[in-house]
Amino acid sequence: MTPGEIDLKVVRDRLLLVKQSLDDLRSLPHTNLDEFTSDRRNILAADAALRRGLEALFDVARHLLAKGHGVGSLEYREVGAYLAGRKNRRQMVDDLAIAIGRFAKRQETWFRGMERRGTPITWIEPGDAGRILEDVAEWVGEG
Repeated sequence: MTPGEIDLKVVRDRLLLVKQSLDDLRSLPHTNLDEFTSDRRNILAADAALRRGLEALFDVARHLLAKGHGVGSLEYREVGAYLAGRKNRRQMVDDLAIAIGRFAKRQETWFRGMERRGTPITWIEPGDAGRILEDVAEWVGEG
């Protein structure tokens, strides 16, 4: 299958939904667990924001798969199996966590080797989701 053209508007729109979901999560009380759970609306709001964000990411995966991109990629393979009904959501999440952990170890070893050979590497810390979304949005033309 020859990969088709990715609709950047679809990707931008879904990234905006992910950003809005992250903003919604950040706006909830988060200084401690007791404060957060003392109002059931916080739990419901967090659940809704997470679901919206994940569904937006699944939409991007569906779009990329429909266009023939990423079929061999780890995440798309697992999400694709879920979307095709070959796995339930729990199996997908569990299998993805294991596969990503293994891949991350191999990838880090590879990048560390590149760094030792003199290639500059920009390391991104956990929690930099906002920065990553901004970089991707800029890359697709909404920066």
